[in-house]
Amino acid sequence: MRSLRLVFALLKIPRLFASLILLPLLLSLVILVIQVTVTQVFFVASELKDSEHIEDTYEQLQNRSFGKLILFGEEQLPEKIKVCRWVRDSRMLEGEAPPKGCAPDRLDVAIQTDFPETFDVREYQKIFNGKAYQMHVCRHCQPDLVVDTKKGTPETRIYSFQGLLLLGTLRINSQIAKNRVSAAKNMASIMNALGQINFYSEDFRGAVPISNVSYGIGFIINIAFLVIIALWLALKAHRRVLDYFAKNGALLPMVAATGKGPFYGALWCITIIRVLAFLLAAIPVTIYSFYELIDSGKLNLQFTTDYGEVALWIIAITTSLGLATIVASIADLKQRHHLLSFTYRYLPFLISIMGAMLWLITFIFQGNFPATIRSLTASLPLAGIVPILVAPLCRPSLFVLAAHAIFATVLFMLALKSNARWFAAHLEEL
Repeated sequence: MRSLRLVFALLKIPRLFASLILLPLLLSLVILVIQVTVTQVFFVASELKDSEHIEDTYEQLQNRSFGKLILFGEEQLPEKIKVCRWVRDSRMLEGEAPPKGCAPDRLDVAIQTDFPETFDVREYQKIFNGKAYQMHVCRHCQPDLVVDTKKGTPETRIYSFQGLLLLGTLRINSQIAKNRVSAAKNMASIMNALGQINFYSEDFRGAVPISNVSYGIGFIINIAFLVIIALWLALKAHRRVLDYFAKNGALLPMVAATGKGPFYGALWCITIIRVLAFLLAAIPVTIYSFYELIDSGKLNLQFTTDYGEVALWIIAITTSLGLATIVASIADLKQRHHLLSFTYRYLPFLISIMGAMLWLITFIFQGNFPATIRSLTASLPLAGIVPILVAPLCRPSLFVLAAHAIFATVLFMLALKSNARWFAAHLEEL
């Protein structure tokens, strides 16, 4: 109760409340909305790639490319670019002039050559058709985009941002669109012949749906991102309260007045309040963004229909990442011990990377032994973060999820107790 009374007293301070709760909450929600939006755009792009109207899609991309809209607006460029071969004219500074009706413009294209009268420009016509109004074949003329062929090896020179945009429009042309449409149709034909593609492993309780894996990965990334933001808020809150009082010289008097245990308990209560405030706002946004996918059957994961399994997975990933956060918070407490601070800050990341590599390498081998190694790796806190993250796709044994959650929770509590003891014994170092 002393910790709770201290929490309410601290949160009544406007500056502390804004610093700890309000501003981080708003920033985290903005990041979450951006991330969900990017995921939805990725899903839409995946659907367009598989659409029966893929030909229309590339036609729209060709006609409404970003660079083309900036340079020419809604103007419809001619399908065939006008070729202007410059002629010799001693009255001009460079000794040449454009033919009649070919007034130069910055957004034209120039092909520089020593022989403009006879140079074969058919290849360049194919490239620039529908991208500019005129192509000048000359010796020295210089619009914003110039292709110099005088040295044998062509060199393209760009003299403005507009020239760069003009070059960028070459990525989408009719020939490329036709090739992409043809490739997409061939791939669709192959996928239709193969049907649903599933991957099986001895330690998985079901098949990994390779065909619709993009939706599953999007779901996993969003949930994991939600947990990571929550834990980031927790870690920053832990340090922010300490800094707030330490910099004002009030930390030691505050701890002396309230007691070390209640103060450290209040610190973690504030952390929990901060995280809960974020989750109460973020969870409805995430559920809403994926409801349509689940309802339509596009998110074809058996995992999502078993709410008990989903809950166990969220508990496992939260406790594991929570343990990583606690270990990282030790680095904040021991900031004056540079080697220890560095070790604790990056040790969770190193262990998780090594565990992920071991887990992936075992797929090269067949049999029960590699499957056992994968299950053991996934059961371990920190080392099994990546296998647990992809559990909705792979569906490992429920025992693995439960073991991971239990081990991570035990280590979490031990680390928290160790933190509290160290905090109480080394207040002067903060």
